[in-house]
Amino acid sequence: MLHGFTSSGAGWTDALRRWTPRFRIVAPDARGHGRSQRFTDQELTEPDFAVMTRDAAKVIQDLADNSPQQPLVVVGHSMGARVALHATEDHADRVSALVLEDPVWHLDYPSQPIKRYEAIVGEQVSATSVEHEFQRLREQHPSLPPEQLWEASLAGSQTDPGLAARVAAPERDWRTSLNMLDVPTLLLASDGGSVDNKQLAAVNRLNPTIQTTIIPNAGHSIRADNPDAYYRAVETFIERQLN
Repeated sequence: MLHGFTSSGAGWTDALRRWTPRFRIVAPDARGHGRSQRFTDQELTEPDFAVMTRDAAKVIQDLADNSPQQPLVVVGHSMGARVALHATEDHADRVSALVLEDPVWHLDYPSQPIKRYEAIVGEQVSATSVEHEFQRLREQHPSLPPEQLWEASLAGSQTDPGLAARVAAPERDWRTSLNMLDVPTLLLASDGGSVDNKQLAAVNRLNPTIQTTIIPNAGHSIRADNPDAYYRAVETFIERQLN
């Protein structure tokens, strides 16, 4: 399970609680996030997602090697969905199914440089701003575990400022990756998220085997905004692929 920008593996706490009885869950902190190592100066010069894609691919490879008889499902949100797509593309023979939750894609210029949104990260985060963020998230997502909301509030302070400050072009054109993808895939969009109708049309045109589902009453964080619909869609898809 691969998280989004300025999040961490602890952001999956609700999913861990729900799925741990059935699945072995691996939810790493991406490079430059949570408790993972920071980017080196050299790594910050690489195309966006390149280092994180290699990291995720290594996790996929290790899991597949250690449990070769077990199906492997890769789930990603936002930045993590983009990383999940590329890492799965590199190890399609190891992955049984792929779930992409509202990946951040550019349509007209899929390889254009990415300018990070103005999130407070690193040493700029204060105790007051963390507390304010916690209160905001608790009001917005009252069903999420308090410890998950607290970890989400802290995640900005754990994000590498070097990653947040830079402008870098994505590693690959997502349209090429989708066109070549040969792994059962569920793409979750919402009525208020990043993936719009033009992108959904492009996905359906590029690779009609990809299942697309639009979750209502949700924004970019579909799982947090409409958990019942999110889990229903993901669990139905996974059960279909693994049975």
